[in-house]
Amino acid sequence: MVPEFFYSVVSNPVSIEYGELGVLFAGESQTKPGHKLGPKVYDFYLLHHVISGRGTFVCKGTEYRLGPGQSFLIEPERLIEYVADEQDPWRYRWVAFAGKRCAELASAAGLSADTP
Repeated sequence: MVPEFFYSVVSNPVSIEYGELGVLFAGESQTKPGHKLGPKVYDFYLLHHVISGRGTFVCKGTEYRLGPGQSFLIEPERLIEYVADEQDPWRYRWVAFAGKRCAELASAAGLSADTP
């Protein structure tokens, strides 16, 4: 049985230069109702994928209401915030990454601050 609320993260134990692309950490969380992160700025890319529930991601002044099967990308040096729904808080998984090719690979996948 999955706990009502949980947070789990695993960091890359290897100290690496980011090079082309490096995974920093990944995790999963079942958030509490109204759980909020931000406004804040990260110095790496952070990709979230919603497993269940709902929430809102805000980037460049635009609110994106998200649910199961949807994802959002946080780019470095971009002011963002995200909050879990009060009635149906989201459960999501994430992976953080950095490196020289991140912007190129995100763009090739159709992800940007305009289409997070």
